[in-house]
Amino acid sequence: MLAAALTDDAELRQLEPWNAEEFTAHMTRTRDYAGPWIPWANMITDIDAGRRFLLGYADRQAKDTGRLYGIWADGKLVGGTGFRVFDAANGVCELGVWLDPAAAGRGLITKAARYMIDWAVRDRGMSRVQWQTRPDNERSIAVARRLGMTKEAVMRSASDGGRYDVEMWSVLASEWTAGSGSMSLRLAENTELRALEPWNAEEFAQNIDRVRDYIGPWVGMAHMVTDTDSGRTVLQRYADKQAAGNGRIYGIWIDGKLMGGTLFRTFDAANSMCEIGVWLDPAATGGGLITRACRHMIDWAVCVRGMSRVEWRCSPENERSGAVAQRLGMTLEGVLRSEYPLGGVRQDAQVWSLLAAEWRARK
Repeated sequence: MLAAALTDDAELRQLEPWNAEEFTAHMTRTRDYAGPWIPWANMITDIDAGRRFLLGYADRQAKDTGRLYGIWADGKLVGGTGFRVFDAANGVCELGVWLDPAAAGRGLITKAARYMIDWAVRDRGMSRVQWQTRPDNERSIAVARRLGMTKEAVMRSASDGGRYDVEMWSVLASEWTAGSGSMSLRLAENTELRALEPWNAEEFAQNIDRVRDYIGPWVGMAHMVTDTDSGRTVLQRYADKQAAGNGRIYGIWIDGKLMGGTLFRTFDAANSMCEIGVWLDPAATGGGLITRACRHMIDWAVCVRGMSRVEWRCSPENERSGAVAQRLGMTLEGVLRSEYPLGGVRQDAQVWSLLAAEWRARK
């Protein structure tokens, strides 16, 4: 759902376990080309192997030790980028890339790598971004040069794909001058939707503290997030849910300030059902941001992930929430009595839903 535009017809977005079939087919096409330079390319021999590989990176993203993205051109997976090493404590990460030869010559890898470095340096405070390549990989060396990296050393017999020499290139935060990139979805001129992750814990806790009295009667998160540590716990739980494929959470930033968010509280791909939840600072209400964000969430859930039913649950007294459900074209199905506890009191819950056929008919 969240993507960075590389060209008019190409984008960078996260590679996840549910992409395993497409990822395996892509690696099968490019194995002969990528295999000599990327040892793991020879490991992706079937869909199960592809899924295991992507699961490994999903788990690493949840632990903040790595992440993997794909490059899609004209709707087809043609390559990717990843942080093979991501050491936030020491401010060091290592970037790796690969590309289908049919997509070479368009600058896709250089553009994608710039997004990755931008995010690592500007958002995550990395001091050093590394790039390792074999001395005979001319294309890889050319990209390192275009990124403004410096060749520092040749490490003898250091490759894990055999006993090969490896060149070490790097760019330091003080040297990085490229424009800021963002893996986000634009909701308005000054507003974007992007992933909320454990490293956002302090900002997340501050946001919940500001809106606690406003959302407290309706949103359990207001009672769970009381400081940075509890905020980190909530975000880590959603990071783990995303890695397992059963939930995810996003933040809404206005003029660079976190003002609310959306989430899939449940995401049951096996049974094609999910539930959306939201919260927003009262200072940001009235602009349709939540409705816009939820439309993107529903569209991705139905049209990309194949969900048959999208649910929305709220207190019968939460008129704003019910109004959003109506604007999304949902149907009120009934009220579940004493359905959940909030602040020590059992609460009723309206159940709204939207079916895939209804969503497609409205598009």
